[in-house]
Amino acid sequence: MQVGNLIRPTLPRQLVRDPSLVLDLPLYKLDGQAFNSVDAYGHLATNTGALWTPNGRTFDGVDDLLTLGRITELEGASAQWTIEFWFKLTDNLTNVRCFFAYDANDLLQTNDCYMYWQSSNLQIQYQMGGGEAEKASPVVSLADLGWHHIIYGKSATNALIYFDAALIVDTAFAGGAFTSSYTLKFADNFNVNFGKGTYGAIRIHNRLLTPWEILGRYIMSKGRYL
Repeated sequence: MQVGNLIRPTLPRQLVRDPSLVLDLPLYKLDGQAFNSVDAYGHLATNTGALWTPNGRTFDGVDDLLTLGRITELEGASAQWTIEFWFKLTDNLTNVRCFFAYDANDLLQTNDCYMYWQSSNLQIQYQMGGGEAEKASPVVSLADLGWHHIIYGKSATNALIYFDAALIVDTAFAGGAFTSSYTLKFADNFNVNFGKGTYGAIRIHNRLLTPWEILGRYIMSKGRYL
């Protein structure tokens, strides 16, 4: 790239990635039933039933799911991380719709990490896995069936949720010390409460993103969906 009389080298995209990005799944680009994430780690993702669309993968709420296996960056009571995804709900007819679960096959217990939509109260329910009871976000507008940018973050002591770049949750919440038996799944928590809707892109960082970074991610990516 030339700027004035200077020639500035353009780095390949993979060389300017944030090193904290440990999972990158642009589902609108990834076809097939099994594929690798496009980050440096190449996590294997197995798709069951979800249909590819130009905006992402659409899950039917019956038996579709995306399985990623163990993600060690989520583990540890003091670990810090950020889970980011774009999501569009298909309908608001079923009370519980799972966004994701990091679960040991015991169905959303206090030792698991998860997030789901509850249509009866228009809130996001969430758990960090540290043994406390799950908590609920304030009312959010997911039932408008539009695209929304959702961030679930963990500091050393707190759970944070951003909804369309606005901070709606920042509360003390004990995190879990998970084991190798844990599996990350999107749109499913071990064959109960399947998610129904479309996921655009899914990303995980091994640190808590700053508010400015989250706002930037939202602004830079919303043109694909809104």
